[in-house]
Amino acid sequence: MEKVELLNPYDDRQLESFNDFCLYNDLPNLAKSLQEKTKSQTEQDYFRSLQLSYVTDSYLLEIKDKKVTDYCYIHSEKDTKKAIITYPELLKGHHHKQFLKESIAYVLNDLNMEELFLTIPTEDITINKAFTSLGYLPIDQEDSLTAYFLSKDEKIKTNIK
Repeated sequence: MEKVELLNPYDDRQLESFNDFCLYNDLPNLAKSLQEKTKSQTEQDYFRSLQLSYVTDSYLLEIKDKKVTDYCYIHSEKDTKKAIITYPELLKGHHHKQFLKESIAYVLNDLNMEELFLTIPTEDITINKAFTSLGYLPIDQEDSLTAYFLSKDEKIKTNIK
């Protein structure tokens, strides 16, 4: 069974699985840098600062059988109610559509954001075609990333097939 969790930099099992996923996909060792950033805080203080801070940076993980199978980086600003979700370029495979839906729902509903920018690897053709077929137009396209804009005011179309 797959589930979505916020990365806890104090959970060694989760960090190890996240590190394995990054190594498998030739991504930077984010687990180590997170541990270094948070080692001066207790776990309770870390999560309290996430709740109280106007600007937060976090990682949302898709986990199946206790292994990370996908992730995204979330930058959110509570005062402007805007967020950016960045999905990394994966060496092997593509992002899971269900995870894409759940990460969007998490940002709009759980974090209560009004505007959302998605940054998806351009090479992830399946996901980009799905967004285009739903009527979303890319607002920016660089060599390796395509950006989309979603507003909570509009009816969010998340019927990604």
